[in-house]
Amino acid sequence: GVGDGAARSFDKAIELGGDPVWLGAATGVAFALQGRPQAAAEAYDAALGKRPDLPLALRGRYRLAMAKGDVAAALDWAERLAAAAPAEEVELTPVDVDLAELYLRAGRPDDVIAQLSHAFDGDRTPRPEPLALRAAAPMIQAAQAAGLVRQAGLAMLVAERLLTAETRTDLPWPVLRARQARLEGRPEQA
Repeated sequence: GVGDGAARSFDKAIELGGDPVWLGAATGVAFALQGRPQAAAEAYDAALGKRPDLPLALRGRYRLAMAKGDVAAALDWAERLAAAAPAEEVELTPVDVDLAELYLRAGRPDDVIAQLSHAFDGDRTPRPEPLALRAAAPMIQAAQAAGLVRQAGLAMLVAERLLTAETRTDLPWPVLRARQARLEGRPEQA
C-alpha cells in the first residue's frame, strides 16, 4: 500500500543521510494515513523517546488522540506541541485554535483566554484569517463567560471584519453578538 511505499522511502532516506528521528516520526504519518493507528503511535513514541519536543511526532500523537475522541489525551499532546512550537506574536497556528476549542469543551475558559489573547489584543486582525475566524468563537465565549467585556469585544470586532455573506460557518454568531450587546449594556441590540 501507499504507507508501505512511504516507509521504504524513509528507510532509503535514512541510508542517504536523513535525520532518522524525524524520518521515524514521518513513518508514523505514513502509518496513520494507512489507517494503522497503533503502528503510527509506536513510530511517534519512538521518535519522542529520542527527541521529546519533535513537533511532527507531537502533532501525530495529538491527531491520533483526537481521532479516538480522547479529549484529555488530545489536550496533553496539544499543550506539549504548543510548548515545542510557540506561536508568533499575532500569528495563529492550528494548534492554538485546536487547544482553545479543547479548553472550551473541557470548561476551562481561563486557558482559552491565555491561549488566544496574543491574537486578540489589539486592532490588527490575526493571521491567517480562516484560523482567526475559527479562533474568535471560543475566545468570545470564554471572555464573555469570564466577564471580560473588552476582550470579548475585540474578538467580536475581528470576527465581524472577517464574516461576509459568503462565509460558511456553523459557529453561533447571532447568539454571541446578542450576548456581547447585553454585556456592553446595549440590550436593545441584543
